[in-house]
Amino acid sequence: MCAEQLLTVDELARKHGHFIPAKRRCRWLQDRYSWQHAAASERHGWRVHKHHAHEPMRLSDEDYLAAIGAVSGRAIRVHPGALSEHCPHDDEAARTAKAAKGAAQ
Repeated sequence: MCAEQLLTVDELARKHGHFIPAKRRCRWLQDRYSWQHAAASERHGWRVHKHHAHEPMRLSDEDYLAAIGAVSGRAIRVHPGALSEHCPHDDEAARTAKAAKGAAQ
């Protein structure tokens, strides 16, 4: 079985349509991400991971899409495969996800 290549969350956002480039004629607008990507980044600690690990989080397509799906529903959940070890959230869902991720490794 061939190992799937892990892409950065920024590359995955572009690949799956969650990156929104600014219109270049409007200099005050900036590139941005969809609300789903921003929510998944915050909930799974991707931005904090980039700060502490000095490199962006790398995920498979499957884990990225599962993380997007986890924050897109009525109840915001955590997908263990997309959770950074630097995730700042210390609630029951994050602890359970971290424990499940640790047990799977």
